[in-house]
Parts: sequence; C-alpha cells; structure tokens
Amino acid sequence: MTNKNELLIRVYLVMLCFVILAIIIMWRAFTVSFIEGDEWRAKSGKYVKLLPVESERGSIYSHEGDLIATSVQFFEIRIDPAASSQKNFDKHIDELSKELEKYADFNRSRYEWASYLTSKRDGWLERKEKGSRNIMLVKRADHDLYKKFRQFPLLKLGSNGGGLIINRFSQREKPFKELASRTIGLDRDEDKVGLEEYYDQYLTGQKSEQLMKRISGVWVPADDFTELDAKKGDDIITTLDIQMQDITHQELLKAMNTYKAKEGCAIVMDVKTGMIKAMSNFSLKEGRYKEVYNHAIGKSSEPGSTFKLASVMALLESGYASPETKVDLHGGKQKFHDHWMYDSSPHGRGEESLETVFTISSNVGIASMTDKRFGTKSKAKDYIAYLESFGLRDKTGIALTGEPAPFIKDPETNNDTWYGTTIPWMAHGYELMLTPLQVLNFYNAVANGGTLMKPMLVTEILRGNEVLTEFKPEILIHDIASPQTIHAAQKMMERVVTEGTAKNIKTAKYNFAGKTGTATTNYADVNSKKKKYTASFAGYFPAEKPKYSIIVVIYEPHQEYYGSKVAAPVFRAIADRCYAIKTELQEQVKTKIEDSAIASLHDKQAGYLSDFKEVFDYVDLDYQQRTDKQWVDLNPNTVRMTVEGKLIKPKVVPNVIGMGVRDAVYVLENLGLNVDLNGRGRVMKQSILPGTALRDQRIELYLN
Repeated sequence: MTNKNELLIRVYLVMLCFVILAIIIMWRAFTVSFIEGDEWRAKSGKYVKLLPVESERGSIYSHEGDLIATSVQFFEIRIDPAASSQKNFDKHIDELSKELEKYADFNRSRYEWASYLTSKRDGWLERKEKGSRNIMLVKRADHDLYKKFRQFPLLKLGSNGGGLIINRFSQREKPFKELASRTIGLDRDEDKVGLEEYYDQYLTGQKSEQLMKRISGVWVPADDFTELDAKKGDDIITTLDIQMQDITHQELLKAMNTYKAKEGCAIVMDVKTGMIKAMSNFSLKEGRYKEVYNHAIGKSSEPGSTFKLASVMALLESGYASPETKVDLHGGKQKFHDHWMYDSSPHGRGEESLETVFTISSNVGIASMTDKRFGTKSKAKDYIAYLESFGLRDKTGIALTGEPAPFIKDPETNNDTWYGTTIPWMAHGYELMLTPLQVLNFYNAVANGGTLMKPMLVTEILRGNEVLTEFKPEILIHDIASPQTIHAAQKMMERVVTEGTAKNIKTAKYNFAGKTGTATTNYADVNSKKKKYTASFAGYFPAEKPKYSIIVVIYEPHQEYYGSKVAAPVFRAIADRCYAIKTELQEQVKTKIEDSAIASLHDKQAGYLSDFKEVFDYVDLDYQQRTDKQWVDLNPNTVRMTVEGKLIKPKVVPNVIGMGVRDAVYVLENLGLNVDLNGRGRVMKQSILPGTALRDQRIELYLN
C-alpha cells in the first residue's frame, strides 16, 4: 500500500510539473504574441521578412512579329564565405578560386581569391566583422554565366551549404535601339512613358513575395530566387512595321541634319484602318538628335497652310463656293481690318479659281473667301461647326498618354480674344493649335473617302499563346463631309503635287496628293530680329487608291524653311521607299501613266531579234522581217507583224522605249551610261532624249 501511494505521489508530481510547464509556455506565448509582439515583430523584420518580387515584364512586338522591346534577365552573384561548414570550405576553396580567377568581375589570381575569401570567413567567425558575409562575385551575369556559377565547387552546394547568393534583376532592352523609341516608351519606376506606360498593367504581370534575409546590411533571398514561380507579364502586338519605321527614321533624320532643325516628327498611317505603321520624333539634345519627346502626339502648334484644306472644305460644304469659284488675290497682299496679310511672295495675280488658290497656297485667297462667308461672329459659329464635323475639335483618342485637346477658338467661349482678324487668320492655320497626329488624322479621313478612323498602335494583348484582348479598327465619324466635297478636296491636293507648291516632289512612278505648310512661329514677338518657322507636309499615296497617309513636321529649320523644300521631300522619300518594299502598292497603282504608255509606244515593242523570232516561231505568228540587225523594233500596225532594224550608234543615246528592262540596261550600260530604274516591265519613258551625245551621263528609265 505504501508503495502504491509513493507511485501516485510521483505521478502527481510529474503531472504538476507538466501543468506548470504548460502554464509557463502558454504565458510566454501570450506575452510574446500580445504584450511584446510589436517589439519582437519589429526586431524580426530587421533580419528576415517577405519582400515584393516583380515578375518578368511582357514583351512588345511589331505587327509582323519583330521583337521591339523585351526584358533581359541578369543575375547578381555573391557568396557568404561563412555559410558552409569548415570541412566543405577547406575541401572546395582552391577549386572555386580557380574558377573565380576566370569568371569573376574582379581581377584577382586564384591565390588572391583563396586568401581573400578565407580572411573574410575568419573575420566573421572570429570577430563578426561587417561585410564579411556578402562578397560580390559578378554584378551582371547573363543566364549562361549564371548556370556556370551554379556548378562551381562549393557554390553548387546552394545557399546554405555553399553560401551562394543570387539576386535576379531584369533590364529593358530595345533590339532596334532608337527606332520608335519614344512611342515604345520607357519602363521607369516613377515615370514610365509611351506604350510601356499606357499598357503597364498588362506588361507588369503578377507580383509575388519572397522571404528575404539581411546579411551584412544587404537583403538577399533566403532561398533560391531563380526558382520563384512568378508569372510573366502579357505581350503587346503593335501596329508598327519595322521596315517602314526604319525608313521613316532615316529619312527624317537626314532632313534634321541637313537643316539643323530644333525638333521634328513624321507619322505613317494606314488609311483604311488608322493603324500607325511608323512614328519618329527627334529633338536636338547635346549636339545630336535623340528621341526624347513624342512631338507627334504631344506637341500642339499652329499648323499653318496645311489647315487650308479644312477652310476650303468648309466653303465647299456650305455651298458658298465650288472649285471653280473666282477669288481676287489682289496681287498677293490684302488688308483685313487693321492687319495686312501677304502671300509667300508677290505674284501680281488677280482673279483665280478657288482650286488654283489652294494649289498655289495663297494666304490672301483662302482668307478672303473664308472671311466673306464666315467673317461675322454669327456666321463664325458655322465655320466652327464645320471644323467640329471634320473631327478637328476632338482628341484622336490614340492609346498613349499626353495627347492635348485641339485648341480652336469659339466666338462665344473665347470672346475676349476674338477679333475681326480671327477668321482670316484661322483660315490659313493661325490662332489655333493642333498636334501633327490630329492634322494627319483629318487628312487620312479625306484619303479614306470621308471616314475618320481612330489612330491605332496596338492590335492584340497576348497571355502566353492566347489572345487576351483584340483591338479592331474603330470609326470615329462615318462621313466628315459630303462625297462631292471629299472628291473635290482630293483633286485639289493631287493638283498641289502636279502643278502647285509641291510639284518639286512629283514622280512618274505613282501619283500622290497632299498640302505643304509653312508657319511663322514667333510672329507675335515684336522684339525678335529673326523669324522662326515650322515646315510641314501632309498627304497620302497612291492618289487613286490611297494606302498610306503621311505627315512630316520640322520645327525651326535653318537655311530653308518652306514646307515644299524642307518637309515635302521627306514625304516623297518615305513614300518612294515604302512603295519599293511593298509589292501590293506596286500592283494596285493604276495611274494615268498606263493609258499614256500605249500611246507613247505607238503599240510598238523593241528588243533582241533572236528572242522575238523564238517567240514568233513558238506561237506560229506570221511576221515580215525587214532587217538583219541584232536590235529591232516590232510594228504591229501593218498587214503582217513587221520586224524593223533599230539604229544604235556608239556615241549617242539610243531610243530604248519599248524594250524590256534587261535589254535596255544591257544596251545602255554597254554604251557607258549609268541606269536608274523606276517601276517594272517595259520602258515607257527615258530621261535623256534619243540622239543626245554620250558624256557618261546617268539615265533614268520609267517602266510599265
């Protein structure tokens, strides 16, 4: 019995100890969690905590699938020499040092690396020296180098066994460098711009958290950072065409350098869809031209003569005038209220048709007609209403941040700054503000038969291989004007190129249409001794079936300042090179040249005799051969096809009209001429008249 009591006492004592211990643990847990919780959490946050980790940013592609912006992964590689056991450290340090001698950033021999890491390890273990547990090996390793380090002796044991510390980071790269750089934008922490900014919520991807530990004052992953399963951001498919972007970039840059301009921009837009195919912007910074601001989207200015198209269309829509209406130009000088207006130069012209007035870009003529129709405040409301119906009072709505609203005066809301001279000056592009894109979108609508499209820069957002969002072309206004007005405006702009202010850029290869613009920017500065100008050209091509519209704006050029001399040649160069690379353009161009080609050939063809005979024999065609010369003309306008000799003299330019391109080039180059070709097919025109003496000239052949 006594033994039983002793056993029970012992059990009760053990139970009591457990109860007391449990109470102590529970009390301590309560104290740590609630009474001292904030203090301990603050201390723990100093050494270990969850920190946000960004996923890989999505990529941006051109319309054809070219990569134009992407995130390239890099790795910062460090080592904690005190993390491994002494046994592992001693075993692997020599082999590791050999690899570090070859691959680490710092110029140390294998012996220096071994000594350096050993001293850092000892410094921490013996004296806990700061900075000894976080040694930089490589600041910026690519993925291949990172994989090498993962296999090095000691480091391959991982973060705990070998002290390997990996910090992954990404850097945004643009494979095509400056091309469309400002349109694509920048991925910056505080100040993103362009597509990078507008579509940031898609490109960023899903953020996550990772446990990080603080070693020697630096936060490093507690586990292997590279194993983190962070979802990549979505990809963006743009409307940009890299070839057209490259062309636009190069041609605009040439003009900027030639005229030492302050700023400039150019846009190429698909007429039917509103898709932006190219957009270039330049600013003179530190002696060179850089893409630092999107002038095409964000820079408002007085457009000058390119706005005359809107004034003429308002006159036509109101029924006040037709293209044949006579306008008195007063010799190029006229007074409106208390201000004189001048044409670009005195010309002495009197009455001219409205179409001619537009073609020669007469300020006086356009202002006079617009003032007669809309000059009073009550009638000015009609003018503003027409501009609104053309879409000129609203933003284009392009998916980029920073587009300002157009500023077009209203006789009521802007009563304090509405003068008797306001309408005539607005008529030719002053006292109002538009961006280059807003002007181009209006011209694009005229090219598109009156349909105003919303400019597009993105067609799809992809998540992996799936289309997350698709953007379709969007119509803003179905008919900005009547078909009659649109047709008349198109014909006027074609005449600007064939006979007017832009005739210096016309080409026989295809027809195009547009309007020059020259605006004085500091006319209100009475103290300025030197005028500043903006040169521009807006238009589209081909004229018959418009495919692309283009605007070129160059701010403060030197030497020359007229739109016809500074901006129009850039339009022509861009159009020429786009025409050359786009076979669909060459196939769709149906110009008046086709009709004139037959007349100029007189239904004749020319070439090498043996080639023709082979064809005639193959198709069993009856013909009459009147010559034994190698080079011949064919004449189908006789009872039978006749083959006649072609005279080719050694010291004069021959007539190669009617020849195939191969034969023509062969003949001309053998005579010492340099040959340039325009188009495809047979020769329909040559730039040097037959019979001209040979002097090592360059001859241009127009083919059809």
